[in-house]
Amino acid sequence: MIKILVIVLLAVNITSGFEGPDFMLSGDLYIPRNKVFNLSSVPDGYSGVCAIFRSSSLYGIKSLNWTYAGVKINSETGTLAVSFRNYGYKELYSSTELLILLQKLVFKKTSIGFGYSHKGYEYGNNYDEGNDMFLFSSGVDIDPFSLSLTVGNLSIKKRDFNNNQEIVAAVNWKANKILNIYSLFYRDSRKRKRISIGQDLIVHESIVLNAGLISNPEIYYAGFEIVYNRLIFGYTFYSIGGLPDCARLTLSFR
Repeated sequence: MIKILVIVLLAVNITSGFEGPDFMLSGDLYIPRNKVFNLSSVPDGYSGVCAIFRSSSLYGIKSLNWTYAGVKINSETGTLAVSFRNYGYKELYSSTELLILLQKLVFKKTSIGFGYSHKGYEYGNNYDEGNDMFLFSSGVDIDPFSLSLTVGNLSIKKRDFNNNQEIVAAVNWKANKILNIYSLFYRDSRKRKRISIGQDLIVHESIVLNAGLISNPEIYYAGFEIVYNRLIFGYTFYSIGGLPDCARLTLSFR
């Protein structure tokens, strides 16, 4: 019964693209942090490539899949990010998103970006749809704070009531050399709002602990990262009231 309930809930939510499991599992990629894979900031004076791969176990359902992969090419003046997300229930439905984002420094500490995304939805063999959308992003670094704003789900033609703009606003406070405190505000295409608050604590040069919460519905999470040279392995556990818990594995290169 729980599996059926979860499938129904996710099948309804999936059409809005970046809510539910998407926000829970990839919302932190909109936190402006330097020299790591994110979709919200341009490294100041840092050139190179960073990449990320994520896979998740959701609600104890083996056939429910969520994977994310991305690569970001940084230069002294801007960045190019490409990512792909796949989310769905085997042989029942799938939701995919391909994102291409170009962000450029316009002043020393300020950046603006423009992106394109293609979102695809497929329910069994009977329904297949694809939407082309655009997004704008901006960021500013006012030490010790970094702020970002992303407005997505933009299209020229208004199709239905789920075509409202998606908004992600984030702030990252570098409290000191070992502690980052961050917060995100998210409004989805149905104008529903969620807030996330969390922290990263560097207990050793090779170990990072993180924890936080997400509102509406209330979700608590905690995890760790193990850093080896330029490789990072991360594990995050999500406690979800009323439903089985979730977990996320991350492998990234910076």
